[in-house]
Amino acid sequence: AGADSSPIGRHQASIPALPVPDLKHTLKLYLRSLEGLLNAEEYAYTERCAEQFIATGQGQKMQQLLVAKQKAAKDPSWLEVWWDDGYLVTRDPLPINVNYFFTFANHRV
Repeated sequence: AGADSSPIGRHQASIPALPVPDLKHTLKLYLRSLEGLLNAEEYAYTERCAEQFIATGQGQKMQQLLVAKQKAAKDPSWLEVWWDDGYLVTRDPLPINVNYFFTFANHRV
């Protein structure tokens, strides 16, 4: 996102930098998003994995890498390049290759 004279581009410099979300808050939101998708056993397993991710230090290490990426970013959004690469650059059909909905197996109701 470079500076330009377009209605959106001319305000880029005044946009605050995109923050890196808090790790524990992100995991809390992630787990909450799974409540309607997983049965009790699957949810408990995923919750244990999230706790282990924090307890082993792996989560903090990855969080530090994201913060370093944010600090090194030349644009307000440290995520923009990854987002563009993941969603806008690919020439594959997006619904099948990018939308996570299609990876879920159907559950009997």
